[in-house]
Amino acid sequence: MKKGRSLFSKLFFTFIMGILVFVSGLGSASALFPSQVGPIQSGETLYVGDVYFPVKYSGDYYTFCTSGINSEVPNGRICNIINPSYWNEGKQAGVAAIINEFNSGSVGFGFAEVAINSFLSPGSVSAGAESLSTVKDLVAKAKKAETKASSEFSVILSTDNLKFTEENGYYISNTVEVSDKNGLLERYDVAVSGIDGVEVFNKNNKSFQVRFPSSKLERGKTVTITAKVTATTSYSIAYNYDCGGGGVQNITINYTEPKTKTAEKSINGKVSKEETSVKISKQDITNKKELPGATLVVKDSKGKEVDKWVSTTEPHYIKNLEPGKYTLNETIAPEGYKLSTETIEFEVKADGKTTSVVMYNEPSKGKAKISKQDITNKEELPGATLVIKDSKGNEIEKWVSTDKPHYVELDPGKYTLSETIAPEGYELTTETIEFEVKADGKTTSVVMYNKPKTTGARISKQDITNKEELPGATLVIKDSKGKEIEKWVSTTEPHFVELKPGKYTLSETIAPEGYKLTTETIEFEVKNDGTITHVIMYNEPSTGVVKISKQDITTKEELPGATLIIKDANGNEVDRWVSTTEPHYVQLKPGEYTLTEVTAPDGYDLSYEVVRFTVNEDGTTNGDVIMYNSKTPNTSDRNMLLIIVGFIGTGVASVFAIKKLKHQM
Repeated sequence: MKKGRSLFSKLFFTFIMGILVFVSGLGSASALFPSQVGPIQSGETLYVGDVYFPVKYSGDYYTFCTSGINSEVPNGRICNIINPSYWNEGKQAGVAAIINEFNSGSVGFGFAEVAINSFLSPGSVSAGAESLSTVKDLVAKAKKAETKASSEFSVILSTDNLKFTEENGYYISNTVEVSDKNGLLERYDVAVSGIDGVEVFNKNNKSFQVRFPSSKLERGKTVTITAKVTATTSYSIAYNYDCGGGGVQNITINYTEPKTKTAEKSINGKVSKEETSVKISKQDITNKKELPGATLVVKDSKGKEVDKWVSTTEPHYIKNLEPGKYTLNETIAPEGYKLSTETIEFEVKADGKTTSVVMYNEPSKGKAKISKQDITNKEELPGATLVIKDSKGNEIEKWVSTDKPHYVELDPGKYTLSETIAPEGYELTTETIEFEVKADGKTTSVVMYNKPKTTGARISKQDITNKEELPGATLVIKDSKGKEIEKWVSTTEPHFVELKPGKYTLSETIAPEGYKLTTETIEFEVKNDGTITHVIMYNEPSTGVVKISKQDITTKEELPGATLIIKDANGNEVDRWVSTTEPHYVQLKPGEYTLTEVTAPDGYDLSYEVVRFTVNEDGTTNGDVIMYNSKTPNTSDRNMLLIIVGFIGTGVASVFAIKKLKHQM
């Protein structure tokens, strides 16, 4: 900037800038425009007087003052690139962000030059100019670019390894999320290797999967799949030039150089294609023993025969069938048995576990088919102890019913069927059924029914973290007068107890090993309408259980519908759920964790709070973890508030600008 500029010229310029503030509400820098450089050819140097700048592209160039010194570069000076400590790559990126706003036409030259000086040396320009919204916005963008260029850039993957499952002819990996801890990631590429046909699958800007055809991996073989992730972030830098000192300003030009940062990380996954095995058992339906002499055929889902054999006294095994659905049929029955006309469908899984299939034959000698059923739905009812006696009262057969009918070989004659122990939750059948087996070889079918008990309670003791049945708790039911009605130790199944209509309490006297004693007493009522009352009592594990509560900030009530995530200190996701009207319990290892919200409940603003909490080495926590949500305000009210604040802000800025100009005059 020229030293000889008159006081009148400065005042006139200030007056013009003030008019712009008053008319348009925009701010302007007090710095003066340097000489505009004319067009030059690509590969030449930029020349202003005797000042040279390296240039990579043709076009019009502008110079900006970067030192706060008003003296322009005199003729005969050569300007060289400088890199003092205050002009590191972060500062270069910040200045470039402002210059790129100027190059795009978003702001004028005056705003850009004032913003550059305000960014490099805060307070070096007038307070009025620095406070203008346009200048403040440019400085904010410069600081953001400075942070981006200066921050560490490293790729973070949500998992340490790839895990594959076989589906629709492919091995498909779990979803791998890609990020970086400073939020600088702009794009990423994935290269995969390890087996022919492997490819990236379902890639978007946040995550990807890996897959390959299952036909590429032989049975019993293992292969290692590698996914190499290369992440990229970009920014621009501008160069600073020293033009010889002596009170002469340092400058930059509106040429910016693109820069990129990359980071790489690889993850592996071992994939095994297990051998498959099918066990085919041909049995006598009356004694469940292996039955030799039956000709059996297995076909695939397209009807193609894959195996045919004659049964022996040992089960038949078929190795390495491809995963899929198959059928088993009998073409020739063993001597003395009826041909089984049943077609059994079965499925071979890819997990390497043996698939077991059983086909029965009925003898063609006399027999009975005994079916024990629930009278309400006519389904087979397991758990009843049944006895068959002959006409002289001799016990012929005794068994416990299952989910399938029971077959028994009997000599021709008359028999009785009775029940000695009823299934849990059912009334004992006191009826004695008489039936006859004839000498014609036909099967006699007998059905005995049970009625469900009319009143009672089904008590479920569960782990509060996974809602699974919890064995080992000693539980007591008392009536309304405090009299003990039932006492038992919980198992892996709910406990049924028959109770008269009335009010009862459930309490725990001994907790399962590894769990806290539940001090809660649950009150419940058994009604006289024949329905079963269901009662659930929970236990917390002794250590490491955290109670997560999502609440309305005004009512402090549980708030359903929020999607929440817990991550450990390494950024790994350890739990994700949608909140309900009850708190969420999760068991965690000792360490530090964060709770964040990714989806807000309907009608509420998203919570940007990051709640941090710790699980101590002894498994204890520092209390419950609570995150709040505020209701979304009425849109019209919020817009009106923004309009009012905008008017007030514009008025205040104009008053200060006018006062400043008056003071300068």
